Amino acid sequence: NVWPEHHGGMGAGELKYRFGWTYPIRFSPHDPDVLYAGGNRVFRSRDEGHTWEAISPDLTRAAGNKLGPSGGPITLDTSGAEHYCTLHTLEESPHEPGVLWSGSDDGLVHVTRDGGLRWQDVTPPELPEWAFIRNVEPSPHDAGSCYVAATRYKLDDTAPYIYKTRDYGKTWQAIVGAGETAIPAHDFVRVVRADPRCPGVLYAGTETGLYVSLDDGASWRRWRSNFPVVPVYDLKVEGDELAIATHGRSFWIQDDLNPLRQVAVQAAAEASAGKRTCSWSREEGFRLSDDSAGASRQHRGASASEDEEDDSAAGGDDPDAGRYARLFMTRPAWRLLPRVMDFITGTDGKDYSIGLGKAATYVASRNEAGQVERRFLDCGEAAPVGAAVYYYLPEYLAED
Repeated sequence: NVWPEHHGGMGAGELKYRFGWTYPIRFSPHDPDVLYAGGNRVFRSRDEGHTWEAISPDLTRAAGNKLGPSGGPITLDTSGAEHYCTLHTLEESPHEPGVLWSGSDDGLVHVTRDGGLRWQDVTPPELPEWAFIRNVEPSPHDAGSCYVAATRYKLDDTAPYIYKTRDYGKTWQAIVGAGETAIPAHDFVRVVRADPRCPGVLYAGTETGLYVSLDDGASWRRWRSNFPVVPVYDLKVEGDELAIATHGRSFWIQDDLNPLRQVAVQAAAEASAGKRTCSWSREEGFRLSDDSAGASRQHRGASASEDEEDDSAAGGDDPDAGRYARLFMTRPAWRLLPRVMDFITGTDGKDYSIGLGKAATYVASRNEAGQVERRFLDCGEAAPVGAAVYYYLPEYLAED
């Protein structure tokens, strides 16, 4: 513990240091021997937590009227979960050692660029007071950029708040979108994450689900598919997968982000070329074939460099040139043995075992192709065996 101090029956203001119930702990991405922790100040350890040094002043509002014991002077019902004016999020830049971003549960954002010697209050000026800074996300692509998500629902304000800076917090821009491509006004945001492999792709977890942006927050799309309506508390991109922590519906994994990343690269190339073959609407979702020349290029697996090709090669004036299917590049996969235990599992109706010693409840049935499909009722489903091939069909082909 950074500062082991008994706090039962005491207000947070009586303690030397204040820590939230779930305070941030982070290893430095540049030095595995450096460990950071956030209370109302930032602490650093270089000996695996045996000793700690404070490397910041108090980075919260430290409002005295909010640091008393909960329950008042009679019950003194304090366990530590009620502590306020603490740091809730803390991250070190993946680009520069000693560049640290912090966010407090009472609405302040700070940054240091010299390992904690000097800290600057860089709270977005448009963010209303007493917001809860849910997470700070240093950009994995640009040293001076950072994203911030905040909530105020405990103050009866359910608006979404996401901001980004490109200059170490000197200026900020709200990035919740506008019009039909905005995060809805009632759907407050608990977390925002940047895709480490694809600049401009952002993921946001809200009170009702998951959103994705392909243009660095200028517009957002709700991630539907089979993902339920549920509060999303945290997100983590690991390789080609997105891990999703929900409140009440377990963990979910989107096990292949490559198709989405390919759409994002295409959309960025088209935006720079003044074209738009990748579009989206709430009613129809993603559409990949509005522009004939662009759609023909995407059919051939083209990149942004192919914008200079001859128009005739891209489809010319052919009105049907944009009506192509799209085959996405697959990620590396391993060829595995077939499901050798399938012979002891059910193929029709409800069953309770998916193998020796593997209990799970599912309903099995055969699809139109005669293949057995299992709908699991009390557990998650594993990733597909072998390579998963994703494709897109225009409406006229899908109907055929």
